[in-house]
Amino acid sequence: MAENYEEIDLMEYLQVLWKWRLLIIFGTFACAVIAGVVSLSLPKSYEATEVIEIGKVREKHLAKTNEVKGIIESESFMSDVIHNLSLKESPKDLLEKIKVKGIDGTSMFKLSAQGNSPKEAANIAKTIANLLIKKHKKKFDALMKLQSSYRESLRKDVREMEKEIYLRRTTLKNISENPGVNVPAVILLQQGLLEAENRLYTLKEKLQNLEVSLSPSNSYNTRVVAEPVTPEKPIKPKVKLNMLISVVLGLMVFTLLSFFLEYIHKYRERGETGAGLSLIHI
Repeated sequence: MAENYEEIDLMEYLQVLWKWRLLIIFGTFACAVIAGVVSLSLPKSYEATEVIEIGKVREKHLAKTNEVKGIIESESFMSDVIHNLSLKESPKDLLEKIKVKGIDGTSMFKLSAQGNSPKEAANIAKTIANLLIKKHKKKFDALMKLQSSYRESLRKDVREMEKEIYLRRTTLKNISENPGVNVPAVILLQQGLLEAENRLYTLKEKLQNLEVSLSPSNSYNTRVVAEPVTPEKPIKPKVKLNMLISVVLGLMVFTLLSFFLEYIHKYRERGETGAGLSLIHI
């Protein structure tokens, strides 16, 4: 059984495109212009980004990144931001302009805030950071107070142990200078002195490690690592991207329209030709 294949004549397609070239070109150009005008008429949006590091006391962080993200994205927190900046929008609308993303392998996260002006975007980012720092400050101060109490306790133990060692050494010296010294008693005193010195060494080591861990480099409140820079260019609307998309879509639509119009044109020609032949037969 023979199979019939319809050959595709590319020249016909090219002829159609050439015939309707003005429609395709000007139609696509019109789409690009309209997209550009509409994009330029839309309100501009600017974005400011800052990096915030979650504070810690010794090796314990004040919060996890997910917890901080949940706090910032809460309606109550957004309401505080709106109140501080006197913004005229709802917490839900403001939340759509905020992005919080953790930085892998660190206790830091990136905060991005959008605003209708460069200054507004930077102010929103700064206000969020300030409110979060203020919120964590209470927890940080409470933990530091507990660690300070522990440090004072260690210092007191060190002082008492130093006094005890001094007394043991003085007693041992006095006994050793006595001609009728009791050797077993001296040995016991020496063992007690050695144990006290070992305890003192352990206490001093703990105190030293605690001092290092409570230093500003190891214990600090939540802080801003990279301040938000006032943006110079808007992130929205993306005029060039919108125009490029409109050009692609316009080219597709008007190309299809040209083939449709060509089909209608040929259909009418076939109809008129058929009518003419009928008149000749009559």
